[in-house]
Amino acid sequence: MSQSLLIIIKKQLPEADIDILAPTWSHPLLQLMPEVNSTIDFNTKHGELALGYRSNIAKQLRTNDYKKCYVLPNSFKSALVPWLAKIPSRVGWRGEFRYGLLNDCRVLNKSQLPLMASRYAALAYSKGKKLPTQSEFPKIRLTTQQTTELLTAFKLKNQVPTLAICPGAAFGSAKQWPAEYHAKVIEYALQQKWQVIILGSKQDITISNMIQSNLSSVYTDKIMDLTGNTALMEVIALIAFADITISNDSGLMHLAAALNKPQIAIFGSTSISHAPPMNALAEALSVDIDCKPCNKRVCPLKHHKCMRQILPAMVINKLEKMITLKN
Repeated sequence: MSQSLLIIIKKQLPEADIDILAPTWSHPLLQLMPEVNSTIDFNTKHGELALGYRSNIAKQLRTNDYKKCYVLPNSFKSALVPWLAKIPSRVGWRGEFRYGLLNDCRVLNKSQLPLMASRYAALAYSKGKKLPTQSEFPKIRLTTQQTTELLTAFKLKNQVPTLAICPGAAFGSAKQWPAEYHAKVIEYALQQKWQVIILGSKQDITISNMIQSNLSSVYTDKIMDLTGNTALMEVIALIAFADITISNDSGLMHLAAALNKPQIAIFGSTSISHAPPMNALAEALSVDIDCKPCNKRVCPLKHHKCMRQILPAMVINKLEKMITLKN
């Protein structure tokens, strides 16, 4: 979602070099963004101050003579490095106790900027300037060679339509569509002679195993489960290869959107109006119930209705329409 900001900066300052300070795991993704000049490793544990480490990073940044820094996380700690690096212009939203650390500190009006991507993008404009009504959509692209090289090992058939299932949600189970529902959709796709791949990190192996345990025995050996067995670049290539992706509100949902792929995004405890898939080809599904959005990691009422009321038939209906449009 931060790519929306990068796109606007490059439009305003085409000659600017944009370097990104971010965790190492994210660098393959960042390197697919044409706006990014280079990436710098920044690896700390969640909640860790690591002042010595941050000071060393700041010394490294000081040698590059940066003129401006955009601080996207809202934490106090995230604003420390650019302040220690003495970058002249340090822009960000107020967040927690950041006056002084940020010298262009904005106060967010959430009702005016409900979308996370719009909040990032707004930082590219001067305070008080009227903002565009639409955000720039993120765009990442793989070369044909990159896709071919990464997919050869998986032995996927080019002539067969492919459905990618991304059942994980790192935030928590409240954002996960039930495993037995995924199984129903997978069985439908296999009946249509599609090939099905399941994607996710090692944290998603449990939900993937639950999906497989809910499949009829005739289907269990007909899917390709790559959960926990792919690097980030391989996941990106596989989503780029797939004809349609089904996911929860997750990082892989945003990847599919940035690849401009047809997708079905299933929203439970979170709100579509905050961080939807920024993709004209996306179909987002949600149900309107009194307790939604709660934004909790686990359903506090124990019923998980926000997900359980999105039935497999609803997703299959969206899938059928997408298949018809593609054909």
